[in-house]
Amino acid sequence: NWAIPQAQHSWVMILDADERITAGLAKEIHEMMSLGPNLDGYWVYRNNYLFGHRVRYGGWGYDTVLRLFHRDLGRYVGDTDHAEVEVTSGRVGTLSGRLEHYTTWSYDQCLRKTERYTDWQARVWHAQGRKPSLARLVFNGPLRFLRSYIFHLGFLDGSIGFQIGMLNGFYSYLKQARLWQLNYGLSQPDPE
Repeated sequence: NWAIPQAQHSWVMILDADERITAGLAKEIHEMMSLGPNLDGYWVYRNNYLFGHRVRYGGWGYDTVLRLFHRDLGRYVGDTDHAEVEVTSGRVGTLSGRLEHYTTWSYDQCLRKTERYTDWQARVWHAQGRKPSLARLVFNGPLRFLRSYIFHLGFLDGSIGFQIGMLNGFYSYLKQARLWQLNYGLSQPDPE
C-alpha cells in the first residue's frame, strides 16, 4: 500500500512473482489504455498451474484477481499475502485476457505455503476467540476434498485434480488442527 501512490503513472498493474501476463492480456490492456479506461479497476482471470500442469477445474478454473486499477483509488485490504485490492469507487469490470499463475513447482514449495497460511489463519481465529470443534476437525477436510474433487469437477483434471482435492482437504484440516493446538496443546517440557 505504501508503494501504490509512489507509482509514476496513474494506473497500476500488480503481478506476483509467480504470475505472467499473456500476450492477449497485454494487447487488451494496451488498447484499453490508449482509448482511456471507462472504469477504475479491473478483475483478471488466471490460468492456474500446479507442478507445471494447467488446472481447469476444482475451483481453480475461474479464479480472478483485481490487479489493474487507478493508482489513487486502489488499496490492498487484508493481513496476508492473500490480501485483495479494493477500489474505493466500486467501479470495476473484468478483462477477458488472462494471467498465467504458476502456484508451485514442487511439494516442498506447496507444503511451505500450506504451513505458513494455516498457521496464520489459526492464529487469527485464536485471537478472535474462536474455539475448535471435533466436528470441524473431523469433517472439514473430507468435505473440502469432496467440494473440490467432485462438486467443482476436479476429477476432470485427472491425477492433478485429485492431488489438488487432497491438498485442499489437508489445508482445511490443518487450519482446524492448528486452532486446536493453540487452544488445547500442552507446553513442551524444558530439556534437562
